Amino acid sequence: MGVVKTALSHLSSDIVTCKGEFVCGIIRGMGANLPIEQRRNLAKQIFTWAGERPADARSPVDCYYIRETNSYASYYNNDNHSSNKNNNNNNGNKMFSPDELSLHAPPIVETVDIQRNQGLIEPWIRRMEPVLLVGPEGCGKTLLLSKRIKLLFFF
Repeated sequence: MGVVKTALSHLSSDIVTCKGEFVCGIIRGMGANLPIEQRRNLAKQIFTWAGERPADARSPVDCYYIRETNSYASYYNNDNHSSNKNNNNNNGNKMFSPDELSLHAPPIVETVDIQRNQGLIEPWIRRMEPVLLVGPEGCGKTLLLSKRIKLLFFF
């Protein structure tokens, strides 16, 4: 019952309005409890069944659908501060001012894994449904939830 409910939670009418959103939703919902390699295999199979092509065939689980352009896009490691030369050190890394740093809201590097996990939990957070995140101590569970809640409800 839990797998079905998880799968359906990504297919509600406020999220899915077209085939591309359905494909991404079913991959997230059905794959939410699978190890990443099994999730990749599931994503490949779902894309094949749907007659769709992911943005990056090598990593179909790392994509999302953009409604406005009717296309898939891949999550990517983003250094969105690299164009701001005044705030970067010589390596191109963002330098934070002391005012930007806080133990209660530390900065987060939005890797592909973080972006994928944010996409996975977002529908549940938005609808304020119970969420159970599992992982070793210090892996970023609280940080991920805090950032997503902050972005959805306070910005």
